[in-house]
Amino acid sequence: MNYEQQMELNEKHALNPEIGDYWNEMFVPILSVVDVGAFNVSVLRKTKEVDEDHWTWDVTQVSNMTKKEFYKFLHYNTPNVKDKCWCDVYPGRDKAFAEAAKDYALTGILP
Repeated sequence: MNYEQQMELNEKHALNPEIGDYWNEMFVPILSVVDVGAFNVSVLRKTKEVDEDHWTWDVTQVSNMTKKEFYKFLHYNTPNVKDKCWCDVYPGRDKAFAEAAKDYALTGILP
């Protein structure tokens, strides 16, 4: 995928997030979409160490934001690049984490 295609994909998923979307910047995790409503998006933003070389999402820490806040969060905040995302999406990559977060919310038990 070239740069322009990634930018188009980023914009598409910033406007219409999907469960399992994984956003990162230079291999740094930014967020993972765990639920999408008509006006809101639930995401994982907090990570935790598994060991010194690995991390995972903390499925006990779900954040909620409006779709407008979600879109704004993913875009630069300067006039000349405000229409560009500062991170990249990998659609559907984190569906297992979305399920784990939902399971935890329902049961209080970590998977």
